[in-house]
Amino acid sequence: MRAIKIDVTNCTVTEVDVSNLKDKQAIVDGYICVGFEYPDGKHVCYVNDEGLLNNPQHFFASKYGYQPYAGNGVIVGSTLTGNDSPCTLTLDEVKASIRFLPLDDVQHLIRVGTVDYGTYITDSTGTRKISSIDLGAFDKKGSDDA
Repeated sequence: MRAIKIDVTNCTVTEVDVSNLKDKQAIVDGYICVGFEYPDGKHVCYVNDEGLLNNPQHFFASKYGYQPYAGNGVIVGSTLTGNDSPCTLTLDEVKASIRFLPLDDVQHLIRVGTVDYGTYITDSTGTRKISSIDLGAFDKKGSDDA
């Protein structure tokens, strides 16, 4: 069955084939839980249920989720009865809706008090900012957060 793998180590989004729970667990490297559901009601992203316990260094965030997720994700289709079905999202749709985040960026988001979806930019002075969350939060922080 067609699924989409979000690989946080290599910062890639690729098509994969999954046929059972074991396949999904292998992709996220552990027990799975629902990270978030897509607003179309037809897709779900599974993540590692214990991802934060594994000293994570790489994360991803989705505009459909509520937080950064530690480790890989796997997106499958979902039926009205909750069964898995082939993913019909395109790779471009998924790529446009996620951001890869290293640990220091997640820690920075925690310090500034937001963990929402955002696009990272660096201005001409080298100051790291998030363009689509709360630019003011970055401007109010001290130099140790820049």
